[in-house]
Amino acid sequence: MVEQGCSTLPTNEDGRILDRLAGLEKVISPEQIRQVLRDTGRVNGRACPLTHEVMFWIVLAMGLLTHIPIRQVFRHARRMRIGEAAPARSSLCVARQRLGAEPVRRLLCSTRRKLPRWN
Repeated sequence: MVEQGCSTLPTNEDGRILDRLAGLEKVISPEQIRQVLRDTGRVNGRACPLTHEVMFWIVLAMGLLTHIPIRQVFRHARRMRIGEAAPARSSLCVARQRLGAEPVRRLLCSTRRKLPRWN
């Protein structure tokens, strides 16, 4: 049991980032992402490290990690792939533009709900 007013977040920045990303994964499932991508016609026809699914997660993570550059967001969001090099910033920007806003809009519409008030 956690005392009221006490933080469960780790004290270092990497721990806080991983906690935020883990929370995101609890709210949005990979299947929801895949379904939205299918519904919006964003299905990759080629092998590319920056697939629409990867970029979708990066875009969502960017909303949580607004204080760090996109390449660092990529590194944190892809934490399970040790040793993977972060692509150039320009590649990430182009992949983000290729994804577009419609999948994010659709996901928002399908997942939004009223949150309980926290006092």
